[in-house]
Amino acid sequence: VFSGATNLRSVTLGRVTSIPASTFQNCMSLTSVSIPSTVTGIGSEAFYGCAALGSITIPGGVSSINSNAFGECNNLTSISASNSFYSSYDGCLYNASGSRLILVPPGKSSVSFSANTRTIGAGSFSYNRNINSVSIPNSADSIESGAFTNSSVTSITIPRGVVSIGSQGSWKPDEMYGYQRSAAQTYANSN
Repeated sequence: VFSGATNLRSVTLGRVTSIPASTFQNCMSLTSVSIPSTVTGIGSEAFYGCAALGSITIPGGVSSINSNAFGECNNLTSISASNSFYSSYDGCLYNASGSRLILVPPGKSSVSFSANTRTIGAGSFSYNRNINSVSIPNSADSIESGAFTNSSVTSITIPRGVVSIGSQGSWKPDEMYGYQRSAAQTYANSN
């Protein structure tokens, strides 16, 4: 609908129930979006390439957000959410319980994890080009496939408690710290 509207700066939506795929894709001047409480879903690449968007609030009715909805939003540093499907911590998007990291905004330059973090979700660091070093929290037990694909993370520390690390595509860190006979060592040996 508004894809490629490079001069669009602000949007207040009416009673819409979803923000479909590519709705605001490449609206490079978009700095403000007011998402109404009637929205239940945010589609693939809905805000992809909205380079000026600095923060976004997910309303209570949203039950579905595509993993690449905010890809290449290089100034996005904060996502705020608190409903029965999503929560936020340190500006990052989590599931409601805070146990699964869903998205680190592409504009963040550092990350602190929720104390409940168990899973580093698929695509959670994708498109973030500002974070170079990550220490996975001791509470985590899995890193899903593609969690670091298309990220700039070059150094990672993985605790012993992580027992599962999925394929990360072409991502290969320069430094990986972990324990002998752990999932970190198995991943490092295989990659």
